[in-house]
Amino acid sequence: MWVATVLDDPGVTRKLLLIALLLGTSARADGTGILVTDAMLVGDSGFPLSTVCSALDTLQQRGLLLQVHRGHQLDDGGHAVSEYALLMP
Repeated sequence: MWVATVLDDPGVTRKLLLIALLLGTSARADGTGILVTDAMLVGDSGFPLSTVCSALDTLQQRGLLLQVHRGHQLDDGGHAVSEYALLMP
């Protein structure tokens, strides 16, 4: 249902759609629990970081994605994951 909503948006590009699909397949049945880092999405999509960040911003601006928790860099150089939830506009 959520992916169909994304597909119905006339401004969706292939890159945005791929990021949306990656997020959608990572979600629980209720749309919550998407735990990713930008680096994970870069690796999974093959897109540069700027494209991934732009897609995340666009999905949030269109009311399709909520960032529940923002990831951050850890003291050991690693990264804590961000948590997202899918939204139906």
